[in-house]
Amino acid sequence: MTGLGALPITAAAAFLLAVPLSAQGPDAQTLARDGLPRWAQGTVAAPAFAQRFSLDVDRNPYYLTGDFDADGLQDIAIAIRQRATSKRGIALVRG
Repeated sequence: MTGLGALPITAAAAFLLAVPLSAQGPDAQTLARDGLPRWAQGTVAAPAFAQRFSLDVDRNPYYLTGDFDADGLQDIAIAIRQRATSKRGIALVRG
């Protein structure tokens, strides 16, 4: 083949094979955590939380915000999954 035929596909395939997985960008958990409001990111990144739970990113939206306890501060409800059992739940983080 000539022109836009096999060469670009082969070059693209070679490039993809040459890039290590770690260099392909952040994983879904990192992207989801970074998508949370800044004030809530520290809670889900804390070792005590992150070792036991992952964000349930199969759901969309995976979080909702609102003043759930009527204290005048924004709170967040985050869909989570327990790492040990894969049970799903909701983490409520008070603002």
